[in-house]
Amino acid sequence: MTQYPSRYGLPVPVTEIELPSTRLRDVDHNKNNHHLLFPRKRYELGGIIYATLRDLDSMQQLLPRDVHNVGKPNLHTIYSPPSIPKPITAIDYICEANARGEKLKVGSMGVFEYRELDDGLMQAILKEAANLTQLRGAVA
Repeated sequence: MTQYPSRYGLPVPVTEIELPSTRLRDVDHNKNNHHLLFPRKRYELGGIIYATLRDLDSMQQLLPRDVHNVGKPNLHTIYSPPSIPKPITAIDYICEANARGEKLKVGSMGVFEYRELDDGLMQAILKEAANLTQLRGAVA
């Protein structure tokens, strides 16, 4: 299994990797959501910074089910998870996404809700970042 490729510490879009062709006839009704940062549990344990990064719309792409995770070969049988981005990389990306008005995409089974990166969330992210910085200083 090959590790999912990254660029500058972030996973590349699926359009830049080799994937099998779909075998489905009705692709429009047979898609599911792929998070570029997978698996979910790795990022849920990483606090609000990583959970937010994973939920950004640009970190998710719809794929035909058979290409994503049903049948073999598929993305998850070809690629192992990407490396976890460094906190500063994650924070920078989130701040850039916020500046360009990007939204969070949450939901499943093809039903998604788009949420703003509101001031409260951004303040919580910056507070967590400050806590990480203080923790590093205490350990050093």
